Amino acid sequence: MNWSLSVLSSHTADTRPSLVLTFAAQKYIFGPGENTTRSFSESRLRWNRTRVVFLTGCDVVRGMGLPGFLMTLADAGIKDLNIVGPQGLLHFMASMRFYTYRDTISVNPIQIPLLPRPEEEQEPAYKDECVSVYALRVFPASTPFPTSPAPPGKSPPKRKHAAPPSSLQLQIPEYFLNGGHPFPDQMRGDEKDWWRWMVVQKMFTGMPTPAEIPSAEQVERRKSKKHKADAGTSAPASLPANGAHTRAPTAPSIASLEQREYVIAESPAVAEDPALRVRERKMRGWGTRLPVFSLDECLPSSSVASAPSSSSTPAETQAASPLEQPILSYLVIGPRVRGKFNAARAAELGLEGRDRSRVAKGETVTITASLPDGTTEKRVVKPEDILGESDPAGVVLILEIPSAQHIPSLLAELRSGMCKRVIGDTKEYRVHAVVHTLGDGVLDGGEGEKAWKQLLSVFAETTHHIVSSPKHSADRITFKTAAYTQLRLNQLDPQMFPLQKFSLEPEAALSSISNLPSSVHPLLPDTLISIRPPKPPTLDAEGVRPDPFHPALLDSDANPILSEEIRERFEQTKEVVRSRIEEWEGKKREKRPGDDVVVTPLGTSSAMPTKQRNVSSTLIQIPGYGAILFDAGEGTYGQLVRAFGPGPDGVEKLLRELRCVFVSHAHGDHHIGLARVLSERRKLHPRPEPLYLIAGYLIRLYLTEYSDIEDLGLTDGRVLTIAAERLAAPLGRDREPYGHEVTEAMQGARRMSELYAALGLEQFDAVNVLHRGRCFGCVVGHKDGWRIVYSGDTMPCDALVEAGKDATLLIHEATLADSEQEMARAKAHSTVGEAVDVGKRMNAENILLTHFSARYPELSTSLTVETTRPTIGVACDHARIRIGDMWKLNAYLPAIQGSLEEVEEEVDDDPVIISMSTDS
Repeated sequence: MNWSLSVLSSHTADTRPSLVLTFAAQKYIFGPGENTTRSFSESRLRWNRTRVVFLTGCDVVRGMGLPGFLMTLADAGIKDLNIVGPQGLLHFMASMRFYTYRDTISVNPIQIPLLPRPEEEQEPAYKDECVSVYALRVFPASTPFPTSPAPPGKSPPKRKHAAPPSSLQLQIPEYFLNGGHPFPDQMRGDEKDWWRWMVVQKMFTGMPTPAEIPSAEQVERRKSKKHKADAGTSAPASLPANGAHTRAPTAPSIASLEQREYVIAESPAVAEDPALRVRERKMRGWGTRLPVFSLDECLPSSSVASAPSSSSTPAETQAASPLEQPILSYLVIGPRVRGKFNAARAAELGLEGRDRSRVAKGETVTITASLPDGTTEKRVVKPEDILGESDPAGVVLILEIPSAQHIPSLLAELRSGMCKRVIGDTKEYRVHAVVHTLGDGVLDGGEGEKAWKQLLSVFAETTHHIVSSPKHSADRITFKTAAYTQLRLNQLDPQMFPLQKFSLEPEAALSSISNLPSSVHPLLPDTLISIRPPKPPTLDAEGVRPDPFHPALLDSDANPILSEEIRERFEQTKEVVRSRIEEWEGKKREKRPGDDVVVTPLGTSSAMPTKQRNVSSTLIQIPGYGAILFDAGEGTYGQLVRAFGPGPDGVEKLLRELRCVFVSHAHGDHHIGLARVLSERRKLHPRPEPLYLIAGYLIRLYLTEYSDIEDLGLTDGRVLTIAAERLAAPLGRDREPYGHEVTEAMQGARRMSELYAALGLEQFDAVNVLHRGRCFGCVVGHKDGWRIVYSGDTMPCDALVEAGKDATLLIHEATLADSEQEMARAKAHSTVGEAVDVGKRMNAENILLTHFSARYPELSTSLTVETTRPTIGVACDHARIRIGDMWKLNAYLPAIQGSLEEVEEEVDDDPVIISMSTDS
C-alpha cells in the first residue's frame, strides 16, 4: 500500500504549513490555517476523499481555515468527516454555529483530553485501515501541571474523558438529548461538553436520502411513539465516534412546522443549491452564549496553582488562568505490508486452496499433507513459513513547536509511550519523515536552537526532517494568479495598482545553521515525500500549477508581462488620462472633500475566494485620522500584510491606525478573518488606541465565545463593541435576537462619541438592508464634508438610498450579472445594473462595485461612458484608490477588463470549487 506526504503551503504572509497525507482511497489534512482552502486553487493537490482533518491548535493561526474548509468539503461531496484537535475543539467548533453549517455532511469532532492517559492505556486518537494517529501534547515549560503520563492506577477524575479520545463516547442522558437540559449558562461539569457536542451535530446534520423522508402520517406516528417513550425511564445514550446520529427529515418543498423539514426557495435554480437549504436548527438555548470554556475546569483542582473563583469576571478569569492553550503534535503510523508470498514453498508444504489465503493473511493453520510414500501427516504452517519478511510500517511525525519553551515537553513525549517504541523498534517501524513547524525564536542561535538539535538526535540518521521556520522561509507570493494580475495592472498605473509585498529569499538560510545533518530540508510548497516506497523529499513537478508571476517578474524579456495588444490598449488609456489631467490643471480644478481618502479593496469575491480574488473586505484610510475596515473575510490579515508589508513600518503601523471595524452580517465570507485581525492587533506593543467594533448580535456573541479560547482584547478595553442594531432604525423587534436585551445603550453612545472624535466623524449610521438574515449597511460622514456608504450584502434597498443621499462614494455589492436577476432576487443580492441604479437614485458622486460572484462581471458600455455623475469603478483586490481618482479607475475599465480576460486565458485550468459561506 503506497502512500505519501505533500506540502500544500508554507510559512508566508498569508499561509502557514498545511500538509496532505495521501493514500489511494483517502486523504488526511494537517494544519487548516487561514487560506488553506484557497491554497488548493494554486496547487494540483485536491481535497477529494478527505477523511480526517487534524488541528495542532484551536486558535486563529492554526485553525481559522477550518470553517471555510468544512463547507468546501461538504459542497465537494464529502459525506463523513472526522476533526481531531486539542481540548477546546468542541467549543471552538460550536462557536461557529451561526455561520458554519451544512446539511450534506456528518462531522465527528474528536477532542483530545488535556491530561495524558496512563502509558499502558495509550491508544490512537484516530485509527482506520490505513493509519493509526497518536496525539502528542506539547506545553510550554511554565505549565503548572505534569505533561508526562499519569502513573498506573491513577486515572483522571471520573467526570473527565476517561475513554480513549478516539472513541469519545460521551454518555449523554436521554433527557438531555431530548431537550430536558438546563440553559447553557446553568450547565455544569460534563453538561457543557454534552451541549457543545449537540450543537456541532446540529451544525452538520447529514442529508438523508429521499427514501428516509417521512410522510406526515409517519411523523405523527413517531410523535406518538416518542410521547409514550418519554413517559418511561430514560437511559443514557452512547454517541459513537463515527458520527452516526439520528438525522432530521428533509423534503424538497415548503414543509409544515410539525414535520420540521427544510424550507426551500421556490426558484428551481435555488432548490438545486444545497447552500440555500434553510433548516430549522434552533435548540432550546441555541442563540444564547455557550457555556464558558476554561482549561482550568479540565484539570483536577490540585493541578492548578491558582484557579480563579467561580465569582471571577471573564477578564479576571483570563488574567488569573495559568494555562496556555494546548498544542498537539501527531505520530502517524501507516500499515505494515506483509512480505511476498512464496508459492513454491507453499506447494512444497502441501498448502492449498483456502488455507493459502488464511496463512497469507497472517493466520497459522493445521493441514493434512500427503507424503511421497502415500501416507499423510498433520502439519502446522505459520505465516513466516511461506511469507517473506514484512516491510516495517512507515511512520511520519508532524511536530508543532511554537517556542523553545515547548521543546522539553515534546522531548518527554518522544522518549516515552508509543513514540519511544516506534523510534526504537527499527524492525517493526521506519520513521521516514518528521515535519517541524517552528515558531519565531526557536532557531535563534541560543538555547532554543540547542534544544531543537537535541530533539533531532532522537531520530535515526536516515530520517528526513522537513523544517519550516518564519525566519528561514522566503515570503514568496502564494496566490500567484492574483499577484500576476496586479503586476500587469501595475504597468497601467503604479500608484493605483502597487505590487504586493513579498520576499524571494528568507531572512536567513536554513543551511546557515551550524552542524545540521544532511537529512534536514526546508519545507517548500509542492514538496512530495514518498513514505512507501520510501524516497527522499523532492519537488513534485506534476503537482505544481503554472506560475505566471515569478517568471514575468524576474525575466520580463523572456516572459513578457503584457501582450502587444494589451500593452497598446494600456498606452491608449494612459494617454486619455494624461490629457484629462492636463485639461484639469489648466482649469485649476479645486480639491473636493474626500479626494484624499484612500479605498483599498482587500477582497472583492462573493461567498468564496478565487485564484484572483479573496473574500469580502474593504479598507478606508482617512489621512490624518486613521482607518476603517468594512468586513473581514478569511485571509484579510494576509491581504493587509501583502498590501503594506510586514513589521512595524508595514502592517503593524496600519493596525495601529485601524480604529473601527464594521461587520455587515454573520455570513462567514464577511467575518471569518476578523478574529485574526483582532488577535494580531492585540499583540502590538506598546498598546494601541482602542478599536471600535460595530457589529450585530451574532458577531458579538461569536467573538465573546471564541474569546474563551484566545484573548482578542474584548475584555481589557483594546476592543470596544458597539451594537449595530442600536445604530439602525428600529425594526419593531428591537430586542436582541433570541430574547437578549440590549443593556449597554448608554455605553454604546459614549463609545460612538469617542469614535467620532478619533476619526473626525460626524455620522456613523447603520442601515437595515435586504438580505437573508439580518444585515446592515452603513453611512459614514466626516466633518470635512464627505460621506461614504457601504451596502453590505443586499438587494436594491430604498432605506439605503434614503440614508445615503448625495454620498461622495457608494461601495455597493454587485454579486451577479444583469442576466441573472432571478438568481439575485432568490439569493437576496444585487446585479451590476441594480447596484448602479441604487447609486443613481442616491445621487452618489462615485460608485465602486464589489462582491462579484465568480468572475469579474461583463461591463456594459454604460459603465464606461464619460458622464458627469456618477463615476463608476470596479473594485480590484489590492488596488489603492483615492476617491479623487475614481475617474481614473473609470477610464481604466476597458483596459482592466481586457487584461483580466487575457489572464484568465493564460492560467485557465480545471476549476476548483471553494466555499467560504452559508451564503452564495
